[in-house]
Amino acid sequence: MKYNFIIPYRNRKEHLDEFIKRFTKMVKEEDLDAEFYIIHQIHPGAFNRGALLNIGFMEGCKTRSDGLFIFHDVDIYPTYWGSIDYHTAKGEVRHPVGLQNENIGTICCFWKSEYEAVNGFPNYWGWGIEDVTIMYRLKKLHIKIDEQHIVDVKDTQKCICPVHTRNIIKEELCAKENTALYHEEIKSGQCNNGLSSIKYTILSTLAYAPLFTVINVDFTLEN
Repeated sequence: MKYNFIIPYRNRKEHLDEFIKRFTKMVKEEDLDAEFYIIHQIHPGAFNRGALLNIGFMEGCKTRSDGLFIFHDVDIYPTYWGSIDYHTAKGEVRHPVGLQNENIGTICCFWKSEYEAVNGFPNYWGWGIEDVTIMYRLKKLHIKIDEQHIVDVKDTQKCICPVHTRNIIKEELCAKENTALYHEEIKSGQCNNGLSSIKYTILSTLAYAPLFTVINVDFTLEN
């Protein structure tokens, strides 16, 4: 099994270093065929998780398109390999951690065909709703979302999720704006915001650690 981990990133070095430390150990112990793409947003605007995940997917497809794409936040780690079940059947999408039946945030696992079918994540600025929107797209196309044995982020026996500061007021504003975009998509029936609407430039790459590549990117979004 090829594992392609896509990690959206900006200003979380402490979490990134811990992520690399833990996954390096698991890869060695389990002899995994894994590559880690850390997509670093250089753009000075609000964080755009969806855009970074889409860029990571497109970069991963250049050399490992037959692998399983694991879209993974930087601030959560399995306590051991197997405590979070990433395995995904062909034709399905796996949501192993988070809130069941609400969104597919935190971690989700796709094969190439299903990710392209839904046009990837929407490129929403700021925090929230991109994971709700992509769940809607999957359900619209009747693509199964496997949430069996889903792990709660508070389950310290199976995952570690460090506490970090958040700007709640800013997050709520972004979520409100992104919810409006989500409702527009439902109304129009079109999912044009995603893989097909992003143009990006790789500014530089850095072999941060064995198997871990930091890709510094800038991007523009089409309306």
